[in-house]
Amino acid sequence: IDNHYDPLLRDPKQMQLYVSIVGAMALLFGAAMDELKAREADLIQRPLMTMRAEIFASRDYIQKHGKPEKAEEHLKTALKLFPEHPVACNEYGLLYRKTGRFAEARAIYERAIARFPDYYPAHKNLGILCDLYLDDLPCALEHYEIYSEAKQEDKQVKLWIADLRARLGRD
Repeated sequence: IDNHYDPLLRDPKQMQLYVSIVGAMALLFGAAMDELKAREADLIQRPLMTMRAEIFASRDYIQKHGKPEKAEEHLKTALKLFPEHPVACNEYGLLYRKTGRFAEARAIYERAIARFPDYYPAHKNLGILCDLYLDDLPCALEHYEIYSEAKQEDKQVKLWIADLRARLGRD
């Protein structure tokens, strides 16, 4: 999450939401809830960027067991607390994509982008969805370009853009 999203998580309700997102992500990647609960209190005390880094660093541990239905429950709870929260929507879109629910993934990415147009991971993931799963190349190019403009250090996306432009005849 970019630093300007920190205010979303400064109040207790937002921290509760973020913990729900953490729970959903953990289940999505198969985490044992005991491991998550042991870290939860520590995670809540850390700044947002440190929390997020901790969550993603723990993916190595939690990829062993998949429970997408439990992850979906947690994401639904998170989105009830804060509809269109960009991180929750992005994670939900990844879950939908992983489970083959492509139209739902697109809808939730678009919902997040409508509310938070500068939350760039949703643009990147919508681009991937449109490119690889929906064969909607103009959509993919549009969202890759938005992402790439903001995240110029991502060289991989620049290659994807060049490939899409070639496929679309827009060299």
